[in-house]
Amino acid sequence: EGIVYGVMEPQTAAKVILAESDKLGGMVEDILYLSRIGKAVPDTEAEPIDLREVLSLCVSEQRADADGRGIAFRFDFDEDPVLLPIREQDALRMFGNLISNAIRYAGTAVTLVCKTDRDSVLVSVSDDGEGIASEDLPHIFERFYKGKGGRHGIGLAIAQSVAEMYHGELTARNEGGAVFEVRFSK
Repeated sequence: EGIVYGVMEPQTAAKVILAESDKLGGMVEDILYLSRIGKAVPDTEAEPIDLREVLSLCVSEQRADADGRGIAFRFDFDEDPVLLPIREQDALRMFGNLISNAIRYAGTAVTLVCKTDRDSVLVSVSDDGEGIASEDLPHIFERFYKGKGGRHGIGLAIAQSVAEMYHGELTARNEGGAVFEVRFSK
């Protein structure tokens, strides 16, 4: 409409259209993934993967966004591999969404923890931002629920669905910022 009515230059309008198309394409992809994962069964033949590597890959994919916002990453990883039988695509989706949210709401830093103990594997993603509003906290994993600054209300629903599919538990709390913790029993 901006081009038709002479309000926008065609070059500027084309950039806006491309950016909005990319956002819409990403949202459609997330909705389709969420729909498929709701019917999926965990891959019982999945080879154990090192979650430290998955988290590091997620960070490298989002480093430019974090750097642009002045956000630093802190890591608290076990020295030994933290293995979990999960499809890499599912792990990347889950942790990528958690890290993306942490970057969006962080003040200056995002902290990633990846540890294993006798009974479980623990991954947490936390930020040093304002935390989650108390009225939003009970609803953040609901599909299409958007709290303050939320985008589509899909990312956390995907993260929770992936965690549940692999018999894990995803929780959220405030502790000097938002903390998302995923625990899988071994």
